[in-house]
Amino acid sequence: MRFASSGPTPIGARPYVISAVLMAVPWAALLAVPFYSRTEPVLVGLPMFYWWTFLWIVLLAAATGASYLVIERAKSVALAQVQR
Repeated sequence: MRFASSGPTPIGARPYVISAVLMAVPWAALLAVPFYSRTEPVLVGLPMFYWWTFLWIVLLAAATGASYLVIERAKSVALAQVQR
């Protein structure tokens, strides 16, 4: 009979790299201020600066959720392999 260890489950570096990329892309887009610091194009009456920022806030939330799912999926797969 095999028992799962009580410590953290090793999942490798790949999920963390994917998570880091998912988190870095929105931050890089928001830090590129000279790219979107202008008034044109206008979307729904908002200058580009505002709608670009709001767009990336929503995308950052989605990337955070996706990052969480990637890490949790890798943990569950690793735990299933340990329990076999």
